[in-house]
Amino acid sequence: MREGTYAVFDGLKDMFKYYFDLAGYQKGKTVDDIEGIYVTEYYTTKLMPAGEVYFVTGSDVLGPMGRELVPVRGDADSGEFMRDHDGEKRLTFQEVTIEDIPQ
Repeated sequence: MREGTYAVFDGLKDMFKYYFDLAGYQKGKTVDDIEGIYVTEYYTTKLMPAGEVYFVTGSDVLGPMGRELVPVRGDADSGEFMRDHDGEKRLTFQEVTIEDIPQ
Protein backbone atom coordinates (compact mmCIF):
# COMPACT_ATOMS: atom_id res chain seq x y z
CA MET A 1 0.00 0.00 0.00
CA ARG A 2 1.09 3.56 -0.54
CA GLU A 3 1.44 4.19 3.21
CA GLY A 4 4.11 1.48 3.48
CA THR A 5 2.13 -1.59 4.55
CA TYR A 6 2.13 -4.79 2.53
CA ALA A 7 0.44 -8.17 2.35
CA VAL A 8 1.94 -11.57 1.56
CA PHE A 9 -0.01 -14.63 0.41
CA ASP A 10 0.55 -18.42 0.28
CA GLY A 11 -0.84 -18.55 -3.24
CA LEU A 12 -2.21 -16.37 -5.97
CA LYS A 13 -5.82 -17.37 -5.50
CA ASP A 14 -5.68 -15.85 -2.01
CA MET A 15 -4.01 -12.73 -3.39
CA PHE A 16 -6.71 -12.31 -6.03
CA LYS A 17 -9.50 -12.85 -3.48
CA TYR A 18 -7.93 -10.10 -1.37
CA TYR A 19 -7.54 -7.84 -4.40
CA PHE A 20 -11.15 -8.28 -5.55
CA ASP A 21 -12.48 -7.61 -2.01
CA LEU A 22 -9.88 -5.15 -0.77
CA ALA A 23 -12.43 -3.02 1.09
CA GLY A 24 -13.53 -6.14 2.98
CA TYR A 25 -9.97 -6.76 4.18
CA GLN A 26 -8.67 -3.19 4.45
CA LYS A 27 -11.43 -0.78 5.46
CA GLY A 28 -11.35 2.41 3.45
CA LYS A 29 -8.77 1.12 0.94
CA THR A 30 -9.22 0.77 -2.81
CA VAL A 31 -7.06 -0.82 -5.50
CA ASP A 32 -5.79 2.69 -6.26
CA ASP A 33 -4.02 2.56 -2.88
CA ILE A 34 -1.93 -0.42 -4.02
CA GLU A 35 1.54 0.67 -5.04
CA GLY A 36 2.60 -2.61 -6.65
CA ILE A 37 1.74 -6.28 -6.99
CA TYR A 38 4.54 -8.80 -7.40
CA VAL A 39 4.39 -12.53 -8.05
CA THR A 40 6.95 -15.33 -8.24
CA GLU A 41 7.37 -16.40 -11.87
CA TYR A 42 7.07 -20.17 -12.28
CA TYR A 43 10.22 -21.00 -14.29
CA THR A 44 12.72 -18.47 -12.90
CA THR A 45 11.25 -18.20 -9.37
CA LYS A 46 12.05 -14.47 -9.59
CA LEU A 47 9.78 -11.82 -8.17
CA MET A 48 8.12 -9.95 -11.05
CA PRO A 49 5.44 -7.28 -11.43
CA ALA A 50 2.06 -8.95 -11.94
CA GLY A 51 1.57 -6.97 -15.14
CA GLU A 52 4.57 -8.69 -16.75
CA VAL A 53 3.33 -12.29 -16.55
CA TYR A 54 0.43 -14.40 -17.74
CA PHE A 55 -1.70 -16.25 -15.22
CA VAL A 56 -2.47 -19.79 -16.35
CA THR A 57 -5.60 -21.44 -15.00
CA GLY A 58 -6.59 -25.10 -14.82
CA SER A 59 -3.11 -26.60 -14.93
CA ASP A 60 -1.93 -29.71 -13.11
CA VAL A 61 0.54 -27.62 -11.05
CA LEU A 62 -0.70 -27.27 -7.48
CA GLY A 63 0.14 -24.56 -4.99
CA PRO A 64 0.20 -24.73 -1.20
CA MET A 65 -3.61 -24.47 -1.14
CA GLY A 66 -4.35 -26.83 -4.05
CA ARG A 67 -5.42 -25.66 -7.53
CA GLU A 68 -3.82 -22.34 -8.35
CA LEU A 69 -3.25 -19.67 -10.98
CA VAL A 70 0.35 -20.01 -12.17
CA PRO A 71 2.34 -16.92 -13.22
CA VAL A 72 4.51 -17.47 -16.31
CA ARG A 73 6.37 -14.78 -18.22
CA GLY A 74 6.17 -14.39 -21.98
CA ASP A 75 4.24 -15.89 -24.86
CA ALA A 76 6.66 -18.75 -25.52
CA ASP A 77 7.07 -19.87 -21.90
CA SER A 78 3.38 -19.56 -21.05
CA GLY A 79 2.45 -21.50 -24.21
CA GLU A 80 4.93 -24.23 -23.31
CA PHE A 81 3.63 -24.31 -19.74
CA MET A 82 0.06 -24.69 -20.98
CA ARG A 83 1.04 -27.62 -23.22
CA ASP A 84 3.18 -29.34 -20.59
CA HIS A 85 0.76 -28.85 -17.69
CA ASP A 86 -2.69 -28.98 -19.30
CA GLY A 87 -3.42 -25.28 -18.78
CA GLU A 88 -6.91 -24.11 -19.69
CA LYS A 89 -6.59 -20.31 -20.04
CA ARG A 90 -3.77 -17.78 -20.18
CA LEU A 91 -4.77 -14.38 -18.79
CA THR A 92 -3.10 -11.06 -18.14
CA PHE A 93 -3.51 -9.57 -14.67
CA GLN A 94 -6.21 -7.23 -15.98
CA GLU A 95 -8.14 -10.16 -17.55
CA VAL A 96 -8.36 -12.28 -14.37
CA THR A 97 -11.85 -12.24 -12.85
CA ILE A 98 -13.20 -13.67 -9.63
CA GLU A 99 -14.66 -16.53 -11.70
CA ASP A 100 -11.13 -17.53 -12.80
CA ILE A 101 -9.99 -18.20 -9.23
CA PRO A 102 -9.89 -21.94 -8.41
CA GLN A 103 -12.00 -23.04 -5.45
